[in-house]
Amino acid sequence: MLNGFLEVASVNTFVCSICLEVFSEPVSTPCGHNFCKSCITEFWSRSEAKQCPLCNESFVSAPELRVNTEFRDILQLFKETSAAEGRGLPVHAGDVPCDLCCGAKSKAVKSCLGCLVSYCDAHLEPHHRVPALKWHTLVSPVESLEDRACRTHNKLKEFFCRTDQSCVCAACSRDDHAMHEVVSLEEELKQRKSQLLLMKVRVDQTLEEKSITAERIQNSIKQRRQKVKKDLPSIAAPTESKSFRPKTQTVLHENTVKMAVAQTEEVLSQQVEIMIREASLTELQEPGDPETDVVFHDELETIQQECMTTVSLDPSTAHPSLIVSEDRKRVMDGGSRRNVSDNSSRFDCLHYVLGNEGFSSGRFYFEVSVKGQTTWEVGVARDTINRKGVNLSLSPEHGCWTLGSYWGRCQVNSNPPVVLPGAPEKLGVFVDCDQRVVSFYDVDTRTLIYSFTKCTLSLDSPEDAGKRATSGRSLVERRIYVGTVTTNRIYPIFRPGSEETEAALWICPVRSSKRRK
Repeated sequence: MLNGFLEVASVNTFVCSICLEVFSEPVSTPCGHNFCKSCITEFWSRSEAKQCPLCNESFVSAPELRVNTEFRDILQLFKETSAAEGRGLPVHAGDVPCDLCCGAKSKAVKSCLGCLVSYCDAHLEPHHRVPALKWHTLVSPVESLEDRACRTHNKLKEFFCRTDQSCVCAACSRDDHAMHEVVSLEEELKQRKSQLLLMKVRVDQTLEEKSITAERIQNSIKQRRQKVKKDLPSIAAPTESKSFRPKTQTVLHENTVKMAVAQTEEVLSQQVEIMIREASLTELQEPGDPETDVVFHDELETIQQECMTTVSLDPSTAHPSLIVSEDRKRVMDGGSRRNVSDNSSRFDCLHYVLGNEGFSSGRFYFEVSVKGQTTWEVGVARDTINRKGVNLSLSPEHGCWTLGSYWGRCQVNSNPPVVLPGAPEKLGVFVDCDQRVVSFYDVDTRTLIYSFTKCTLSLDSPEDAGKRATSGRSLVERRIYVGTVTTNRIYPIFRPGSEETEAALWICPVRSSKRRK
């Protein structure tokens, strides 16, 4: 009889409507509906009105819950049959599947930190029955549990090494990290939440101060505008003795004053905008988000390992005052023009030098040491950048994406510039040509400084770029993947400091944190 019922019964028949999992200790309410004992007890403890979650029948007080023995037996048979047939809850989008189910996967209800396996309700049964398995820690289903295991010891990373800023397993904490500060993940999470809360308070205070300052400037603009409008009729009005002057001269004078007022308003408005931008940047950069720093640490690690590219300097593009080393990895400003041949590629007025390698697709990454430099600029530029005369704009609109330091003031050369709270000593530059992204990293702190997005790295139209799409290898052999190849290339661009006491700007080898250990 029970087997016949199971053949026609839906899986949802054995699912609690509160936790949406197979019943555990099913009990019945006076209205006849079944729930997990723990689910219905917790549901009523959180609500003042005692009513059935399904039919909303109200009760004066929490009614006595009774075990439906017949339904319990049917449920037990369902679990045994499901285990034998590999049948369980269906897997929907976002669910974690059972690792032991063959064929059609069932939804996992628990993940075991001891086995590193996710189980459906049927396959989880031995963990409730076998004494040796009862000691295992069961948690809510976790996707890709094996990816969170230590590859050396095949154990779950349950600890966090504060010295190396990485997750480790119990064996690693006793061996390689024995002399390091190691805490549980729960303790580290608790501390980082406290740090985030404190950081949020500081950021809110900073934003409030910036907002008050911006409001004060806006009020000053408003008062100045009103004063100028009030004084405008009496400014240098033509006297009776000079009545012979044409009226047009008076009109021109008034227009000049109005233009000056408009220009003043524009300048002040720009100052307000820059202050607001600085406030926003402060929110993002100071102090750093500990959890985000870990994400960027892992992201930079991947970029360093997969996208590092050999970059050298092209002496034929260097300004005559710049001295490029023999290995083409260092450049410094000699202070005076040297006698070098002129060519169309060389910067003749501004002290820049381009990289020797040009890129038009894929991804690439390089690192530059700017330690000891007070003024410098590093980034990438289109090959069409103007190299003659002083008319060189470092804005993205003119095909140049750079970050620079100017006597202690570090800024992103966007339009308008974005001032940064500090300057790095070693800068990582990452470019994804196909995703049109240029990012700068502080290698020492392993944090993202700034990212340009939707960069026009090529002057091609989308139609032309589509026609030149290729499935061949990238134009540079060390590139990672193949994307759209264009007729335009982008080149690394550098400007070292101009002081004689400054060290050389150095394109240094890329060393990931794993290789440093």
